[in-house]
Amino acid sequence: MRRGTSLLELILTLAMVGVMLLLVGQLSSGYWKAYHSADRSEIYQGSLIATQIAWEVEQALSISQPANGGTGPILSFTMIDPLDPDRLTPASAMAPWNPVGNVVTRRYEVINEQLVRTQGGTTEVLGEVKGFSVERDDPRLVVAVSVQPDQVVYPCRARALVRR
Repeated sequence: MRRGTSLLELILTLAMVGVMLLLVGQLSSGYWKAYHSADRSEIYQGSLIATQIAWEVEQALSISQPANGGTGPILSFTMIDPLDPDRLTPASAMAPWNPVGNVVTRRYEVINEQLVRTQGGTTEVLGEVKGFSVERDDPRLVVAVSVQPDQVVYPCRARALVRR
């Protein structure tokens, strides 16, 4: 009687274990890619929101909140209404042109972990956030939006130059 395993049995066992490890590796790799791509999409959305707000601030005629040199959780400013069809037509322009009739006030703030934009009587939810702050030091304004796709909070920042 022969005791132990043959070389052929050993090679077959190692091959089967290798195939099983390869399959487990492929499954876990696919899982982690899907998990992290979901994180990136929420981080991208936070960055996009911050950039959009910074662009709007650069178009602002005046900023009422936060005060110059201050930081706050609310941003409020007036700008020329980009949706007003008569904002730039010569027939509607006053002489000299004064955009008072064509301005809107926009306000950004967090309500129940939702970043909302209020314009006139309309409120629009922009997305779920963990934090929102605005730092103003003319001519510079920094918008910070924090998102939390998992257990980690990711800050997304955008800078704007304020008109004087």
